[in-house]
Amino acid sequence: MSRTPCPYCSGKFRGSLTEEAVQHLDPNLAMNPLSRRDDKIYICRLCGAAEGLADRMDGLLTDEMARIAVQNEMEECRRLPGYPAPLTGIDWAKLYPI
Repeated sequence: MSRTPCPYCSGKFRGSLTEEAVQHLDPNLAMNPLSRRDDKIYICRLCGAAEGLADRMDGLLTDEMARIAVQNEMEECRRLPGYPAPLTGIDWAKLYPI
């Protein structure tokens, strides 16, 4: 079964994200967030977090800037010791699910 790429990762933010950063939707659509900008579009968790971050920053960040920040945070968590196995006692995968 082929996985559906996030429409924002593969479309709206295509020029800002690497191919590896493009996320895929969960086959069970109910597990994906709806876009805050268009409530008819399902997006990946990272794009949903980016929209929430941009809204919380009251216009200081664009959606694109927030998406890049969320991606960088996820990559930093993966770089830390203990990802994905919690060697440090912190289960980063539970804190930052993909």
